[in-house]
Amino acid sequence: PRLPESGAPAMDEALTAERSLRDLAYRVAGVEKTMRLAPEEARGGLEAAHAELTGQLQAGVTAYERLVAAAAKCVAAHRPGPAAVETTARLTDAGDLLQGLAAALAELRTAGGPIRAT
Repeated sequence: PRLPESGAPAMDEALTAERSLRDLAYRVAGVEKTMRLAPEEARGGLEAAHAELTGQLQAGVTAYERLVAAAAKCVAAHRPGPAAVETTARLTDAGDLLQGLAAALAELRTAGGPIRAT
């Protein structure tokens, strides 16, 4: 499912936000790695930076989750255009045709004759 064209600006924003959140997550991971290796006197500043970055990441992820939920609602509410309705009708017709063919072949089989392709 895709968002309608009117949702394009929101998709662009979502892609930008995703990249930013990914970068922020890498920064958090980098600070965590550094905290394990840093001397004791440097850890206080790193812990404060880690707490701030983690808070930003959590807030960003929460906002991104809300954006994803809103996009899902938009996709669910979007009505298909005439082409989608026509495609559904053609698929239904093709399915009905195949069901009829299968029933005819089954009837021929029970009539006792071999079925040959022509």
